[in-house]
Amino acid sequence: MRLSFPRGRASPEAQHRGTSFVKLLRLAAIAIFAATTAHAQEREPAPPPQDPSLATIRGDVIHGTFGSSGTRIAAINGRTIFGPEASCARHDLAPGPHSIVVANGRALLPIRLDVSAGDVYVVEKAGKDNILIRETRSGAIISQTSAPPNASAPGSADAATIRIEKARIATLLAGSVEQGSANLYTVDGNRLTDKTTSTSVEPGTRALSFMISHASSAFPVSMQPLVISPSGSYGWWQVFPLLLDLEPGHSYVIRPGELRMGNFNGQVVISIHDETAGKDVVSGLPVALNVINRGATYFAGVSYDTQTSFTDKKAKRPPPKPKQWCERDR
Repeated sequence: MRLSFPRGRASPEAQHRGTSFVKLLRLAAIAIFAATTAHAQEREPAPPPQDPSLATIRGDVIHGTFGSSGTRIAAINGRTIFGPEASCARHDLAPGPHSIVVANGRALLPIRLDVSAGDVYVVEKAGKDNILIRETRSGAIISQTSAPPNASAPGSADAATIRIEKARIATLLAGSVEQGSANLYTVDGNRLTDKTTSTSVEPGTRALSFMISHASSAFPVSMQPLVISPSGSYGWWQVFPLLLDLEPGHSYVIRPGELRMGNFNGQVVISIHDETAGKDVVSGLPVALNVINRGATYFAGVSYDTQTSFTDKKAKRPPPKPKQWCERDR
């Protein structure tokens, strides 16, 4: 006896095989999704417990629908934080005042932070030019950077004064020329008016910052390679924090050396001279400069336009790196 089926309809055996194949595909997809999800949730291990005699500070990373945002610590007390981008990196702080620069995207925001032993600080992003600092044990908001520039206050009779000299750039043919700019930027986290080069400061331990930059449409032959910023010119800049003990009535001057640029590496060496006492209070302090090239920002010579993984020479794509331990989703 011969069985017949309507045209275009598969036999029961074929239907069974097709159904089994679809189920197999579904199971494989579920397995791949589960494996991918499990791998995506992998995180680097959290750092060990902090020393209770110290405070710590770190940035923050939040993942949202349209990408991730975060903050990181760029410099502390005259020390640049080098290395690949690591917002979750935890930095030790001795009890007392500190002068810190936070990177919030491309914005560099100087703050003063007075800490106690055991404090745990996270720098959270509040806006394009704003940040807030949260002490995680108490939940208290310690500082928010959002104030507009203020005019320099005259200070008291025993106030110290501090100024900064003009920056210079080393060129191959013209020698050292005044083409850079150097300005005092903040005092204890409070913005000064633009292009401030001298101000009165209350004596004591002060968290200061200065901005140094160089941008021009001309091309000094000492710079290799030509670095193009979004404005169409090349430029190098840095906002740098200092923690200084200022004597009453003393006069101080910040002296930048020559701005020297190389292969995405720019640097200036500064000294700080106490003119009243006739001595240097800081000498030979290197300041690494930042640069933008083709939309990528190089902070202190290190690119932070990073990706999770790169294809190697054999066209094999390694698995994505684990998330930093503090990353979270909205």
